[in-house]
Order: sequence, then structure tokens, then C-alpha cells
Amino acid sequence: MTSQPVKKVYIAIISILCMPLLQGWAQSTPPISEWFETIRTNEAMLQYFFSRMPKGGDLHNHLSGSVFAESYFDIALKEGFYLDTVSFKLYAKEDFSMPQSCKPLFQGMCKEHFYRMQCVDHWSIRNYDVYQSTPSNDFFFATFEKFDLATDNHLVEMIKELRLRAESENVQYLEIMAKSPKPYRALLANYQGENDRLISLIQAKDSIAFSNALLDLHQKWVGDVALQESIHAYINLIDSLERESASVAPSVTVYYQAYASRNVPNPLSVFAQLYMGFKSCAEGSFNAGNKLVGVNILQPEDGEYALRDYWGHIQMFHYLKRAVRDVFNQEVPTSVHAGELSFGLMPPEDLQHHISDAVLIAKANRIGHGVGIAFEKKAPELLQKMALHPIPVEVNLSSNEFILGVTGSDHPILLFHKHQVPIVLSTDDAGILRTTLSQQFVLAALRYPELKYSDFRQIAINSIEYSFLPMPKKLEIMKMFLGLLSDFESQIIFGFIPTTEKDHQPEKAKLSAEIALDGMVQTGNIDKTNVSGAINLSATDAIKEFSANGKISYGQNNKVTYQREYIAGIQCDYHPFAKISPFLRIEYYRNEFKKISGRYSGLSGVKYRYFVKEKILDYSISAALMYDLDHYISDINLKNKERFRLSIRPKFKHQLTESLYLVAEVFYKPNVVDFCDFIVHTKINLNFMVFKQGFLRMSYEHEYNTFPATDKVKKRDALLLVGVGFTL
Repeated sequence: MTSQPVKKVYIAIISILCMPLLQGWAQSTPPISEWFETIRTNEAMLQYFFSRMPKGGDLHNHLSGSVFAESYFDIALKEGFYLDTVSFKLYAKEDFSMPQSCKPLFQGMCKEHFYRMQCVDHWSIRNYDVYQSTPSNDFFFATFEKFDLATDNHLVEMIKELRLRAESENVQYLEIMAKSPKPYRALLANYQGENDRLISLIQAKDSIAFSNALLDLHQKWVGDVALQESIHAYINLIDSLERESASVAPSVTVYYQAYASRNVPNPLSVFAQLYMGFKSCAEGSFNAGNKLVGVNILQPEDGEYALRDYWGHIQMFHYLKRAVRDVFNQEVPTSVHAGELSFGLMPPEDLQHHISDAVLIAKANRIGHGVGIAFEKKAPELLQKMALHPIPVEVNLSSNEFILGVTGSDHPILLFHKHQVPIVLSTDDAGILRTTLSQQFVLAALRYPELKYSDFRQIAINSIEYSFLPMPKKLEIMKMFLGLLSDFESQIIFGFIPTTEKDHQPEKAKLSAEIALDGMVQTGNIDKTNVSGAINLSATDAIKEFSANGKISYGQNNKVTYQREYIAGIQCDYHPFAKISPFLRIEYYRNEFKKISGRYSGLSGVKYRYFVKEKILDYSISAALMYDLDHYISDINLKNKERFRLSIRPKFKHQLTESLYLVAEVFYKPNVVDFCDFIVHTKINLNFMVFKQGFLRMSYEHEYNTFPATDKVKKRDALLLVGVGFTL
């Protein structure tokens, strides 16, 4: 969450530049990818592999559904609850509505193990009989009511269980839906007229009138003391849960989402919960220890009231996002359960808009499930938007299989992957589904061979990058996580992949050279043809790349003046294969025609690289601070010029065919103390690989310099180059 417009821009820049730096900090080595393919049909090896792999975060998990049934049974024994031996629902001793079939539970009771096993089977999907009369989705959602009594006063114990399990399976972060905010009891009665108004406007789908109705409620609730007290009580509850559970598995970072329940007959109740959730996040953000970082909405989308009011719920998100931004200068992140649907579960018309409404109207930052994406009316445009913005999808394979019956090729995970939509794997309700985050990775590897190790690695990184963590904390967790991931990859190489003694030695830098001979036609400062020779040397290892390049040019102008141009430089590029790489470059330049006897320049900066497809299409932008010291030939009577420049360089690279590459880049270099003094240098380069180590090259370059060395040198300089080269 941000607090001011300027800070929003600042954090956006940090998000773009710094997060990918951390992403690529420890790139996996080719041996892991190759070895991973040899085990992907071996479930035991995959389980061993993924349980030890740092997996980042679990961003989609419901606290009550994530605790295992055995824990709830232990709570029931300790509390002395009663168990209905027909429905297996828990009752309190003083609940006079309990049926005659209830039996008291206590430690050491007769048949304790029998009832424990029966409860596990009824409170989870263990031993679920697909031939029983209760459909799987109804069975799943009915389990919550059965053990609900055991959750009331045991939230801290439940969070501790999740922390310990996360630590044991190498999960570094949890974003938990622990408890929803509760408005005071008389709220609905106090605003019954407004509730009726919301229902009628939802039926009419009048967005302007509906927004005005929400505004009226908002203005009334600002002065509603009881509601404000409920908000502060909710913030304090979440703070207390964190304080009392944080001592367990302290290496696991935990934050929380507020949420509303959508399957209620009164839309005012939903709006009240969302209002409290948004305001709790916004107000709590002023507290450094605040653990509320986002808002969600849940329960089945195909429920009677969820379907009836879906449009209204989406409009509520839209209104509250804007209202919190206007009032608090805050951006509260949201994740929306949308598209948790399958064909035949509901009329096809209701499959066509749920995800797009969540993305386009509710402005969701993440989408929970998204299983119905293929049925969306404008699926191609929606996928493109989710890829570009980006809006990740929380994929829950076990949940989607059991509740919706969607698995294998029916699941859209590969559709999201193909369209470059960021994916995170999550558990949803691990206790009821009897699963873990490691198992979700195993299932994905077994079912979808198109997903390679690099994809699973990125999925894990996505879980931190697209979390709702505050930015400073996100950077801290990402740095820690990538260190763990790098250590894991090193251990996997030496622990599993067959290697020789030579392979165990540190990888040596590989030296390569590129030699080119070019013929140029220049239209700016040089009128005639120009012949140049160039050599580039580079040495690359796992985390840094050194390169050196030199160029000697010979040309003629007006058949009188000969130009000799010399360029030599060296660059160190740290983490060259990451999305971000800091670099340092030192260069010497001499051009007799431009009267420059020597230019000494050094620049230091960072490059951000975004690729659509590795090695096929990528974009990058670099930003650097550049120091120039120019010496001029004495006959032009100029003093040496010393200056600092900024250097901004966007770059586009596209592999047009297997052997044809297009590279375009623009350098903008303003003087830091005088922006009227700048250089713009454009390069367009087309390389054609004739054979493995030989290429043809065509380049166009254009330079504009507002203050050239002398009047004889034009401000504009252009050249067209055609040449051949070899790599060694």
C-alpha cells in the first residue's frame, strides 16, 4: 500500500527495477533443468525434490480449511464438545438444539480412535466415495459447518499449525484468510432501507445509482461510532493473532487478508464486510506492525445469492478501491475469487464474465482460481491484459479437481502459461483436501510436462513478487528466498546429478571473441565510404560477465581530411541473465575529424530486462550515471570539457527467424547540469547467422549532438553499415 501520489510513482519504479533484480539473482543452472526431466514421471523423486525446494509463498489459503481434521478432533476432546454421530457436526455442551444422536467427546473415551477416524473422513476428503449421493462440491463446503465450533477460540493454535507446516516444507511466506471482519449486530436493522435499495439497484444493474447508494452508506458509516469500533476491534484481533503465534517457526513470514462472504441474502452485509476490510487495511497501514495487507471475497460463485449479486459485489470493489485511494491516498491490494466454475455447474451465460468483471471493473490485483477463463466472452483480450499488467492467477490444482472435477487437460493452467499470465501455485484448503504446497508442485509436474524446471522456479518467485507484502518487506523476503533457492540448486547439483570430479570444480569463465569487418556509407560528418574493423571479447560465468570491445575506423571526407576513429572499452555486467543486472563500463574514444584527441568516460548503472520468450523476444532499459572528460586537438582552441551525463537506453531485441535477429536501441544522454546539452544516439541492427560462427550484419546509426566539438562538425551524423563477422 502507498500513501501519496509521489510515493506511488517511487514504489512503482522500485517494483519494476528492484524486484526483477532479486528474481534473477540466482538463476538455475542447465544441469538442473536437464536432470529434472529425467525424474518428472517419478512421483517419489518429485516429492523428494519439491519438498526440499524453497517454494516462496502460499498466497491462497483459508485458515479454517487449512488445518487438518486431526487437530480439530483434539480440540473437541479438550473442550468436551458433543459429536453428532450421524452428521458428525460438533455441538457445545450447553447447546440445547443438539440432536439425540450426539455423544460427548473427552480424552480417553471409549472408541476414541474410531470416532477420530470417522471425523477425519467426514471433515476432509480422505476416503471420499465418489459413488455416494453427496456431490463432491457439496461435500466439501459442508465440512466447514461440521468442525466450525472448534475454530472459534483456537485461531492462534491453528495459525501455529500452518506456520510449522510451512517451515517443514520450505515455504517462506503465508498470506492467510484467517478471519473476516464482523459488523455490529444491529447494523442490518439500522440500515434495512439501504439494503432493500441495494437489492433493487443490483437487479436493475444501474452502476451510477448503485455507486451513489454506496457513497450515501459510506458517508453515514464515517460517523457510525459502533462500526468504527468494530473496525478497530478487527485490527486488534489480527494484531493479537500475529503476536501470539509469531514465536512458532519465526523464519516463516505471515500476513493476512480481510475478506467478505458473498453467499448471504443481504448485499449490505457484504458491503459492510468489504468496507471494514478496506478501511482496516488503510488505517492499519499507518501502524508499522500492521499485518493486514489485502481484501478478498469468497464462498462458492454458483450459490444463489452469489450469482444474484455478483454484479453488485464487483461494483463494491470498484467503489471502495477508488474511495480508499481518494480518502487515504492508499492503494489497497485485492484478490478476487473469480472463475471457480466449470461447464455444467451453472448456465453458460454466467461463465462468460466473472473473471473479466473482476479484472476490468473490480480492478483485482490477483485472481483466485480462474478455472473458467476459457469460457469468458473476451478471453483473448482478458489473457493479454492479465499478462501485460500483470495480474497473476492463483492456481489450486487439488481444490479444482475435487470441487469442480477439473483436472488434466481440462484445467487452464497451460492456457495461462501460454499467454504469459503469471502463475502461482497454492493450496486453498490444505486440511480438507489433505494436501501441501509441495504436492501442488508435484501434481503440476506430473500432469503438465510442458512446464519445465525454469517454470516452477518462476512460479515460486512469483509467489513473493506478486504477494501483498509491503515493498521494503517484500525486498527483504525476496533476497532471503533467492539465497535459499541458490543454495538448494547447488545442493541438488552435487547431491543428485551425476558429476565427475572436474564438474565439482568452480565453473571457469568462458572466453569468446567476435571479429567483424564492415563497410559503411555515412551521410553526416563523413561523406565517403568508411571501412572499420572491430573485435569483441567476453568472459561469462554464473554471476557476472566481462566484455571488452575495440573499433578502428578509416574514412575520407572531401578527398582531403582523413578520419581515424578509435574506440576501446570494457564492461562488467553483474547477473547478466537476470531481469536486472548492475553494470560498470569504462571507455576511451578518439576521433581526429571531430577534433577529439581523447575522451575518457565511465558509467555505472542498472539494466532491466523483460522477455516475452527467452532468447526470442525481449525488451530492456538501462539507466546510468556517466562521467565524460574530453580532450580536444589544440588547433581548435577549446578547453577540455568535463561533465556528468545521465544515460537512458531502451532496447528491443527480436529473433525474427532461427537465424535472423533484429536489435533496436536508443541512447539519450543529457548533461546533468544543463539538459539543453544532450546526445541522442539511435542504433538499428540486423544480424543474419550464415552458419554457426559466421554472420552478416546491417546497421543504421544516427546521432544528434546539441553541442559538437567545432562548427565544422555537424550536429547530425548518420551511417549505414554492411559487414561480415565471425565468432570464435
